[in-house]
Amino acid sequence: MPVTPSAAWQIPDQNRATGEQWGAYLGASSLLPGDALTVHISADGPVVVTPYRIGDYGGIGGAQVGPGASLTATRSPTAPQVDPALLTTVAGWPETTRLDTAGWPAGFYLVQVAAEGTATNIPLVVRTADLTDKVVFIAGDLTWQAYNNWGGRSLYGGPGGFSYRSFGVSFDRPYSSEWEIWNEFDVPIVRTLEATGVPLGYTSVGAVAVDPASLLGSEGAISNGHDEYWTVSYRQALIAARDSGSDLAFLGANAGYWRVRLGPGPGGENRTVIGYKSAALDPLGGSAETTARFRDPPQPMPEVEVLGQMYDCYPSRGDATIIDPSFFLFSGTGTSAGSRIPGLIGIESDRAFARPDTPRPIQVPALSETLCEDGVSWSTMTYYTTGNGAGVFATGTMNWGPALAGADRGGLTPESTAFTGTVTANLAKAMAAGPMGTMHPARDDFGLIEQLPQQNFAD
Repeated sequence: MPVTPSAAWQIPDQNRATGEQWGAYLGASSLLPGDALTVHISADGPVVVTPYRIGDYGGIGGAQVGPGASLTATRSPTAPQVDPALLTTVAGWPETTRLDTAGWPAGFYLVQVAAEGTATNIPLVVRTADLTDKVVFIAGDLTWQAYNNWGGRSLYGGPGGFSYRSFGVSFDRPYSSEWEIWNEFDVPIVRTLEATGVPLGYTSVGAVAVDPASLLGSEGAISNGHDEYWTVSYRQALIAARDSGSDLAFLGANAGYWRVRLGPGPGGENRTVIGYKSAALDPLGGSAETTARFRDPPQPMPEVEVLGQMYDCYPSRGDATIIDPSFFLFSGTGTSAGSRIPGLIGIESDRAFARPDTPRPIQVPALSETLCEDGVSWSTMTYYTTGNGAGVFATGTMNWGPALAGADRGGLTPESTAFTGTVTANLAKAMAAGPMGTMHPARDDFGLIEQLPQQNFAD
């Protein structure tokens, strides 16, 4: 299959489809090479569908895979449908075309659909069939969908606000153009990892939720920059991988916060992300599958048990402050004790608390005073190790992905980009050479954590 580096994966702002003109969605958020990929389009006239694999490619960032497809589409007469129980909006358009993915290399893809003079990118993961001995990137497809308000509703709101939100969101619809979340929290990490030359594997949160054993035997698993929505099976998969010796890393904040489950949709099984955000509203209100926060009843499973820290603050803002420049992932960053990484803390942040369920030993190589709403909190980078040799690293900030991308916001600078790029590359290489916990045992800084104010702004 020809793979041709191309900058055309990036759509100029003036050429981006708004979602009001026409729409398109894929029949899968992830698949294996060789699986048929259906494309559903509602547009008038000529359409071009082009798959781009995201990577380094000499700094270009993407490559066209195969020839794509050219066709003529028609606008679907079917209006979006809303399920009266879950308030789930679906497009339900028929298949327009399908792409043969045989020979596509595993990776993170943007499938570009161009129609009516504009274009849109749709994220797709072509999964690695066997993740054994790979450093695995996990794309955040469930979180992408939770924020998707195409058709007027998401898990965050609907006409009239939060109380009119969906209780389930469907993959059987286009993504809204308002926030292409993967551009901030998946693409920059993938580009950085691909440049390391480390043997990588690819999967998604949804795929692991359906096949929890798939992570077993991996060298390590790297969560994308905004991995907020988990199923119980996904959480259990991370724990099982860690407890079998695989390293974990969380390059964001607010991970593992909301508990969701998967249900069927018009396009097949596991096409709906169900999340009531309330044990009282959820018909499974007394179950481990209840879709409330993981830290809340009826069966609390706080995220600290996996990450080593907990979601604390929105909005947060501040510089990251290095307190242990000898930390192995900081090698080559040129930092010293007290170095500040501009703007790296935000817009959501996590921190370690002195809790009995905080994993030990836990190291805090960066401890950053942070403005939180109208108060002051702290953001921590943490690293804990287990008895079987696994190491677990968490950045404690959602600005990691935007810093990697060189985003101009929140005080981020080229220094922030250089720091996060070096640490992310060091992480991938350490996982490949690991397990990290055996090579780099954590020094316990729990006493430092105990000295901090223990207020959690998210409670």
